[in-house]
Formats: sequence, C-alpha cells, structure tokens
Amino acid sequence: MHKQKDVLVVMGGASLEREVSLKSASNIISSLRRSGYLVNEFILQKDNWSALADLAPRIVFNIVHGTGGEDGTLTAFLDARGIPYVGTGPGAQAVTMAKHIVQPLLESRGFSIPPHRSFITAGDFERKAGDLFRDFGALVIKASSQGSSVGISICHDLDSVLSNGKKLIKDFGTVIVEKYIKGIEVTCGLVENAGVCRCFTLMEIRANREFYNYEAKYTSGGTDFIVPAEISPSAAQRISEEAVRIFELFELRDFARVDCILEGEEILWHDINTIPGMTDLSDLPQVAKYDGVEYDELVRGILENAENRNNL
Repeated sequence: MHKQKDVLVVMGGASLEREVSLKSASNIISSLRRSGYLVNEFILQKDNWSALADLAPRIVFNIVHGTGGEDGTLTAFLDARGIPYVGTGPGAQAVTMAKHIVQPLLESRGFSIPPHRSFITAGDFERKAGDLFRDFGALVIKASSQGSSVGISICHDLDSVLSNGKKLIKDFGTVIVEKYIKGIEVTCGLVENAGVCRCFTLMEIRANREFYNYEAKYTSGGTDFIVPAEISPSAAQRISEEAVRIFELFELRDFARVDCILEGEEILWHDINTIPGMTDLSDLPQVAKYDGVEYDELVRGILENAENRNNL
C-alpha cells in the first residue's frame, strides 16, 4: 500500500478532448485511492496554470488529452518548475502530436505510412486538392495536431474534399490529407517498466460506421473492439515489434498507444498517442485486462514507473 504517497491528477484542459480527460481522470483517481494513494485533483483551465505550480506536488499524473496537455505545453511547464510527472517529455510530445512532422520521421526510419500530403494554407490546399483526389481516390482529411479522431473525415468526392479541408484548416491550422486505405485498423497498447517497453495483445477496431471517429470511439456500441486482432500471427508479431521500436525511437515514457492499418501484409502507421484514454471504453485498459492486468494494477504500474524514474 502507498498511504504516505500523494499524487496530483491533472485533468481537463481547453481542448476538444476535455470531457474525455475528465472521464479518464475519474477512473484514475478512484483506482489510485483504492491502491492507497492520497490523491489530489486539479482541473486545468486557461487561466489557472500558476495555481498548479503553487501546489508544488510530489508528482503529477497528467491525463490532459489533446492540445495543451499532450503537445508538450504542460510537460514543459512542469519541467521548468522541477515538478515530476507521469508520461512522455515535452520534446517527444510536440513531435508525435504533429502528424505532419512525425509521419516523415517515421518514414525516414523505415516505417511505412499512408501516402499523404500536408497543407498549412487553404489556398495551397485548394490548388492541389483536385490532383490528390485524382491520384488517390477517396481521401482521409484530418487536423495534424488533434487526437481522438477529432475533426477527421473520409471524402469520396471532390466537393467534400474541398469543403472539409478548408474548414479544418480554418479551425485547426495544418491538415493531413491521406489516401483512404480500407484495411484492418489495429491499435497497440504500450507500457514501460524499468526502461523496458511491453506491447499488450493487439486490438482490432471495427467501427460501426465508415470510420473510427470521435463519436465511434467514445459512444458505447459505436465500435467493436476485438482482442486479439483477427490477423495472422506473423503480422501480429511484426506490428508488436514495430510498435515497441516506435516507443523507443521517440523516447516515449510510462504509457502510450500507437495505431496502424494492416493492408494485406503492409503495416501503415498513422498515429502516436502519448496520453492514451483511460475511460471505460478506452483501448489500453481493455488490452491490459485481456493480458491479465486489471485496471488498478495498470494505473499503479504506470505511476510507479514514473516515480522510479524520478527517484521518488
């Protein structure tokens, strides 16, 4: 038991994933209290960051999803004040959150990614969208620095390509335009223990709609989660090995989730999540449970790895 140890769970934030963060935090708070921790709570907002610093916590469990919490902003803030925390550091978070940066890096290190282009301005996008549609056919358009499938759309005609792309650029800035690949969606839950990354049994995701968007991800019945993924043993082994290599390559810490599409025998990586969801419907707790790691053990292990790294 850990009755003398306190932890500050930081949740909320100002991103579109705020509600998911609050749900993840609620589960984590209950879990850590069952494990004997003295748990304090802090709901992060735009105007209360100084109050967080004033608390001077022993360690922070950062569960702020999306912009602000997962892009390196919060972790850089904590680093500057010498406050230890659970999770990946700011440099790796900033890179992995920006799909237009991380995808070329993955490709340069030998990982396959979906054919794609990135666009910063609506004018550039509008000039080139027609060529992309002719080259690739159906397109996936998504904001570069949003998680949880926020703002993602699949477009089967040029009008929807143009309207969705220009709206996303207006709302979020840089967008990624990918060739739509109708393969098997696979997610990899990862945890670290004493510097060694473990990949849990792979999950196959079958959304009960055209694709795995925000509603499908966080609405009960919106998606079928299949564990283990119904793929060949050789493909599963290759995906698991590559997922661990990605964790190590970007120097991720404590826990993460990485996602790919299996098209035939080709593995196409498209997302790295440094603060995966911990809700009742989230992928990481489900695959951990399948492998015999119950929720409390999972959360406790994530926190203990961060404590050990910080000599706490």
